[in-house]
Amino acid sequence: MSELHLTPLRVIPENIPGELKRKRQWVNWKFEMRDGKEKKVPKRPNGRNAESDNPATWSSFRTCLNAFVSGSQFKGIGFVFNYDYTGIDFDNCIDRLTGRIIDPFVEEWIGRCNSYTEYSQSGDGLHIILRGVKPGNKCVRTRDSVKIEMYDHGRFFIMTGDVYRRQE
Repeated sequence: MSELHLTPLRVIPENIPGELKRKRQWVNWKFEMRDGKEKKVPKRPNGRNAESDNPATWSSFRTCLNAFVSGSQFKGIGFVFNYDYTGIDFDNCIDRLTGRIIDPFVEEWIGRCNSYTEYSQSGDGLHIILRGVKPGNKCVRTRDSVKIEMYDHGRFFIMTGDVYRRQE
């Protein structure tokens, strides 16, 4: 069974920062087959495809949240990056049984960034969202078994609102 078949984490809208909610940079999403693989595809609340590089296809937070909770075909909501925020995505860094970070390097990043951090849809990753553009051009790096992606435009992050709180 593919990891994408896992039940997405619930969306906890009250935990998503207000400054992100006020942006008209929201989409819905669902799984679709693309090139023989199941992909997370951004959607408009009306069900048509959204484009992560076309603001005319984005909506408000409230509109996307309403479309999601209405029992529609969507799996959740997503925030699109448009050069005003940067998203850092750490894959495979959380032990699903304990919820703890398995690589101290990731914990260092969380501390240095000191910004909104949530569990990713998969449950074994984290997203950090920061105000500003990313340094340099490179988007993907790996460190041991942890995949690190950083985007400031042309991509969206699935938002869970499931806030990561540092373990003492």
